[in-house]
Amino acid sequence: GGPGTGKTHLVRAVAAATHQPFCKKHLADLFSRRTNWRDIFPRQNNWRDCLKQLFTDACQDAQHSATSDEDGDGGAVQPSGTIVCIDEVDGLGPYGILSTLELDRFCEALIAELQRLRQSGTNITVITAGQQMRGNMQQILFGDGGFDIMVEVLLPSESDREDILRKGMQKLLCNSSSCSSGSSGSSSSALDLRTIAKAMEGATPSNLDAGVRDAAHCALIRSIGQSVELVVTQQDLNEAFAPQ
Repeated sequence: GGPGTGKTHLVRAVAAATHQPFCKKHLADLFSRRTNWRDIFPRQNNWRDCLKQLFTDACQDAQHSATSDEDGDGGAVQPSGTIVCIDEVDGLGPYGILSTLELDRFCEALIAELQRLRQSGTNITVITAGQQMRGNMQQILFGDGGFDIMVEVLLPSESDREDILRKGMQKLLCNSSSCSSGSSGSSSSALDLRTIAKAMEGATPSNLDAGVRDAAHCALIRSIGQSVELVVTQQDLNEAFAPQ
């Protein structure tokens, strides 16, 4: 899915729901000279070594999680597993870190690592995230021994956008004193969120969350110097979501 569609949030939600440790790496960071990985590979950032190191660390996290998950009767340890998310996996080639051919080879090495993890019996769930498949990525990643499923995270529909706006407003209001005051002017149901949702076609959840925060900022500026309750009005929302 595209940027801001909630791919990483989806993975975090899965990790929280399954009570598993969550390890996230931006693949481009593994090759950046500005990261601590240069201390491990001082002469060159070899992508094969980086990948092996990533899964080695994940295996250690899984083992640590398993040993700390004993039941009260001192019975057998049940591994709780670890979720590893490799984000922006398609961002290598365009940034000049790997050519298309090297990116294909990286994907092949990734599949080899998945097979090794399966054979070792380590309970690790590996998830990759990116905006689109490049080169032969899809054929390699979803070939024999590869990933089990691909989830396409689409842009929210009009009703989804309205729901995101309403939940954002409810969260905002419940974090303020106006939530418990029962003031009708602070209720999200009194705001025309549908019109805004309709006008925001193509917006991502991240865009909508930012707009709600901007509306709160508009309300805060408007209330400066006034001894009135801070309330986000329709005018604040319209100003926050006005076309630039």
